[in-house]
Amino acid sequence: MFKSLRWKLTLSFVWLSAIVCLLLGLLSLFIFTTTLNVALDQELRALSAEIARDITLTSPEVRLSLWEDIIQKKPSTFPATIQIFDISGDLLEQHGTKHKVHLQSIASNVGKGAVLGEETVAGKHLRIITSPLTNKDQTIGYLQVMLPTTYQEHATQHFAMTLLVVAPLLLLGLGIAGYIFAGKAVQPIEQNYALLRRFMADAGHELTTPISIIQANAESLEQELGENLSLSKTLFAKLQTIGHTTERMSNLVRDLTLLAKTEGASVLLRMETLQLNNLVSSVKQEFDQLFVDKNIKLVAGQIDHCQIVGNAESLGRATANLLQNALRYTDAGGTVTISLKNQGKQILLCVQDTGIGIKPEEVDQIFERFYRVEQSRSRAQGGSGLGLSIVKAVAQVHGGNVLVASEFGKGTTFSICLPAQS
Repeated sequence: MFKSLRWKLTLSFVWLSAIVCLLLGLLSLFIFTTTLNVALDQELRALSAEIARDITLTSPEVRLSLWEDIIQKKPSTFPATIQIFDISGDLLEQHGTKHKVHLQSIASNVGKGAVLGEETVAGKHLRIITSPLTNKDQTIGYLQVMLPTTYQEHATQHFAMTLLVVAPLLLLGLGIAGYIFAGKAVQPIEQNYALLRRFMADAGHELTTPISIIQANAESLEQELGENLSLSKTLFAKLQTIGHTTERMSNLVRDLTLLAKTEGASVLLRMETLQLNNLVSSVKQEFDQLFVDKNIKLVAGQIDHCQIVGNAESLGRATANLLQNALRYTDAGGTVTISLKNQGKQILLCVQDTGIGIKPEEVDQIFERFYRVEQSRSRAQGGSGLGLSIVKAVAQVHGGNVLVASEFGKGTTFSICLPAQS
């Protein structure tokens, strides 16, 4: 139980860490990309301003003779594209890498200031700045400078790939750390739970003897009073009440003791090879008269031959608890069917009733200790609220589980699923 809790805590921690890592990774990628774009824009602005100083602005002539010489001398080291347009938007000059970008596609809103934009030409992304060229406060043309975003894209891809490689390693490290810390967090709870389980077992053992003595003396006094008719009927009734109450206490102690044993797993339970079909049939016979007295049909359905390795006492008690539960919550005239099916790799022990059923919102709570679906009926018939907790604990000790199918007002089916003997 605590091992599964440790894993659940670890998985929850890793899941939350993965979400945080994803969000931080996306944020980091966004900041990194934005920073690169800002740097590229600053580079474009600086380059555009430097080029604009060397342009000959003599209307209607606009020339870039100085930069033409520079680019021709070192064409391989100049990745930018420089375009000069006249006032009508016609291309006058183009230097550097040849990219056909029309002025109208970028600079339709150019006024007195520069405009930044992006274009994709032949599958290549370009960052573009377009600035008006003025002479005596009169716009006589436009300067357009373009830089490819290839380096920025490669840097972004490398950064994203680095995140993809680092993230699993980080989550693995966090998972290992989470598992270690979850173990330390669960350890005190596990120790306290072990002490509580030991207390339940010891207290149950110590209480068994005095309860048995009280019950035996109460029964003896009842017999003696029954023979002496002159004694008060009130006294006789009180003794009967003591006997019934003592029996309920005995059942509760027995339930607590068995629950402590099952939660102590195989350390406290003695496992052996047994015929489960014989055990089920024997338990059914013990309940036959009780069902007859309440006018409820107890029917044996399909009972297959099933041989398993288990503890006869705990399995018998789990079967009895399911029948007792069906008897308690099924009204007169109803039907309860018990069946045992060998399905190859697993065995199904099913108890189906036509009783009051369970509300959907209560299905997840019925296996909790001392929980009662209908409290007034349970208390009136002596239910301790531990029956289904014991059923679940017994199933888990034997490597199985319990399934519930219920329709409120129409009935319930409990199925104990056990692994078949290989």
